[in-house]
Amino acid sequence: MRKLLIIFVVAGLMGFLPFKYAFAEGEDGGTAFIKLKYSLQQKGISENDITLVQKPINNMLKQGATGKDIERVIIDLSEEGMKGQNLRNTLISMNDLINNGENPKNAGNIVSRAAHEAHAQGLKGRDLADKVHETIQQRKKERNRLKQLKKEQKQEQKQWKIKGGRKGKRK
Repeated sequence: MRKLLIIFVVAGLMGFLPFKYAFAEGEDGGTAFIKLKYSLQQKGISENDITLVQKPINNMLKQGATGKDIERVIIDLSEEGMKGQNLRNTLISMNDLINNGENPKNAGNIVSRAAHEAHAQGLKGRDLADKVHETIQQRKKERNRLKQLKKEQKQEQKQWKIKGGRKGKRK
């Protein structure tokens, strides 16, 4: 009886350890985030900024963005002087754009281009972040408008097929 109890305790502990490690990986975002974090630190991004943007980065990685694409955007934004909450808010907006159906690489290009243009206009800090956010919102509206047009065109084609089918039967 005692041996059976020991076997159950050992088996229970063996099941608990992998469970613990599975959740530990989820806390720090997994290997893709760890590699990205290390690379960003090597390029001069502060630990604080990386911690602030961890959640949007993990979401973008889950949506199919590559670490290199995200890294390029963060480096571009950092070079334009964006950091802290402004960096976080910009990456959250980029994540929203990706969630809205934008290709992750294209979303990164949009954000980087907007940051460069805003910086060229002399914008810094919050103003720079606001300009990038505005550009992202415009792109989201454009995508939604295109989706709506496409939906309307499909509906119109469907109605023409129905009407054309009826006319053909009447003749």
